[in-house]
Amino acid sequence: MPRDGPADVYSEIAAIVRSQVQQHASEYDGSADADIDAGADLSRIKPDDLRGYVARMLEPHVSGKSSRKIVKQTVMTSVYGVTHIGAKDQIKRQLVDINDEAKSLHARGGPLVGFIDERFLSYASTYLAQITMATISNEFVSAKNIMKWLQELCRVASRLNDQPVMWLTPLGLPICQPYSKKPSKLIRSALQVCLAFSLFISSGLDELDVFCRLISRLLLT
Repeated sequence: MPRDGPADVYSEIAAIVRSQVQQHASEYDGSADADIDAGADLSRIKPDDLRGYVARMLEPHVSGKSSRKIVKQTVMTSVYGVTHIGAKDQIKRQLVDINDEAKSLHARGGPLVGFIDERFLSYASTYLAQITMATISNEFVSAKNIMKWLQELCRVASRLNDQPVMWLTPLGLPICQPYSKKPSKLIRSALQVCLAFSLFISSGLDELDVFCRLISRLLLT
């Protein structure tokens, strides 16, 4: 859509994530506070209560200067097919950084503000990753569909030609993605069982050699 200035997709996604977290926090009535604060097993807490408790804990962070930073890497890597597990790890690193900053400030004599209880880091990361990934899918439907179409196109072309996907950039730089499934063999011994992967592809040629030949072919065409 036309805009007066450049769009900031990270801030837009962060704003939607913030809205969802605030909604979940407002829906929580605090009924599980006593059990959670007493160290109860989180698996025994009702899912909606745990979600609300964590949302309330995260609300200051998704509402402050850290909100854009929390979702930025996941938004950036969504075009490369980041998984929910990958998104969780990315967001968890940001939450760990928030904790490190809080502890550093506290070590210098300041108050321990903004610290996220480490019991909830994994859950909080999964929670924010789910919201972020769902938001990306809902906001960029056309872009996601184009990406899926290109992935399927590359998959079919690679299968039909029995060659990796390759192309030249507008600057004339050759790009090749020689991803191949290496043959493997299960080796059993008296001590252990190992899964060994061959360093050579089915043609018997080293993959680097194949890659160089493909690049040469691109440059000569």
